[in-house]
Amino acid sequence: MIEIEKLKFSYNGSSRFELSIEQLSIRDGERVALVGPSGCGKTTLLQLIGGVFVPESGAIRFRGEAISALDEKARSQYRLREIGQVPQTFELLDYLTVAENIELPYWLSSGTESGIGSRSRVQERCRELAERTGISELLNQRPRQLSQGERQRTALCRGLVMEPKLMLADEPTGNLDPENQDRVVDLLLAEAARIDATVIMITHEPALIPRFDRSVEVSAFARIRRDSGGKEVAE
Repeated sequence: MIEIEKLKFSYNGSSRFELSIEQLSIRDGERVALVGPSGCGKTTLLQLIGGVFVPESGAIRFRGEAISALDEKARSQYRLREIGQVPQTFELLDYLTVAENIELPYWLSSGTESGIGSRSRVQERCRELAERTGISELLNQRPRQLSQGERQRTALCRGLVMEPKLMLADEPTGNLDPENQDRVVDLLLAEAARIDATVIMITHEPALIPRFDRSVEVSAFARIRRDSGGKEVAE
């Protein structure tokens, strides 16, 4: 599903950070955990795969299509059409209810191809996912009324509602207790298996790694640079 070749990326030519990947492949339906210390480039890699960032050189392909070569509008359509995202900061809109936040990808994807079907199907999916994550009683509330864990689960439901073929999850269990961590990962992996989706998830929880087909140590791709004083630094 994902092919990365000879990729190089840094932030505005930063002298301190460079992500360099000679080759990385992720198969259709594979469940991959991205691991490594904070700041090593895990979120950056997720955003490159999602087409948010564009590499300085090299290629990122999704089912043979060079995502890294698309313009901004085409990359946006790719994200809406193919990807379910669970960002680390949730990115919920306070002027919408929980249900409206979960259903938002449907409205944003108007005019793009989607396998989810009608609005009634999206609403049904919203209720199903909310029930399974334990937030069904909160659908008419606003995000500001929720706990961190409830916001996390709302973001997860939003990422799954369109039945995407690729799930990109940035620490979706980061604000949850162990019981709810298991509940969220159970739902993510079960839904991915049901719709035959690929999962790429960042985690700092060692206990969760065996739930995945494999883990990728992202720090292996982070280049060490020298600061202005000649000291080696890595991010």
